[in-house]
Formats: sequence, structure tokens, C-alpha cells
Amino acid sequence: MTATPADQFERYRLLVAEFDELFMPERDAAGETARRIDCGEGWYVLIRAFLECVRHLATVDQVRPPRILRIKEKLGTLRIQCLDAAPEIRSMIRITEAISEQVCEVCGALAASRIGCSESLSVRCIEHFGGIVPDIRLPSSG
Repeated sequence: MTATPADQFERYRLLVAEFDELFMPERDAAGETARRIDCGEGWYVLIRAFLECVRHLATVDQVRPPRILRIKEKLGTLRIQCLDAAPEIRSMIRITEAISEQVCEVCGALAASRIGCSESLSVRCIEHFGGIVPDIRLPSSG
């Protein structure tokens, strides 16, 4: 069962609250806390694993934690935007973003990038791409 947008927003809101020390406070025009994670439910486990690794590096290995501005989907890939990321964290960001290209953003299953009918890039498994076997695109090596 796929989460409703409200359920998905709440789950990500709770995740941001749990890892609050890693996120920059951000307010929208009305002064409310803005949505800082805006992507499909399928990437929840990937995002949580990234945040746990960052917390571990910061507390155990004394790596300076980044100040995360936003985590979102862009052009079919997870994008992690932050300030003051140490080299170890930047490497983790690149790895996490690369993994997202192979994970269905709806359910978290193995997937492939595919240009949809609206010409927008998305990452979907076969089930969430309407049962059509997607074109497999290997990540570029650059």
C-alpha cells in the first residue's frame, strides 16, 4: 500500500525532527517550517541510512556535520543540498544520490531511470511504471 501524500509528509517531518541537529532551520513565507525532505516514499530507507551514517561520522569519528538545507527529487535522482560538508560527507552524498538512481522512488524496489510520457525523468520499478519493463540506463562514469 502506498502512503498518502499527508502520511508521507508526516513520516519525513518526523525524520527531520529525529535528525534535527543535521538540518538548517528553514521557514516559508508564512513563518512555518518548510518541507525539507520532498521526494517519494521509496527513498525513505535510503535517506534514513544516509542520516544515520552522517550522525555516526559526526559523533564517533568527529567529522564536522553538514547543515542540510533540503533533500529532494530532481531529474529522477535524489538530491541532497547542504552547507559545510566535509569531504567524507560529500562522498556519502554522491554515493547516496547514485544509489537513488536504482531505487524506485515510490516503493523502494530495484528500479531504473526512465523518461516518462511527460518527458520527465523518474525512477520506477516495473510495477510502478505500469508493468512496462523500463530501459536500463547505466550511471555515467563522470
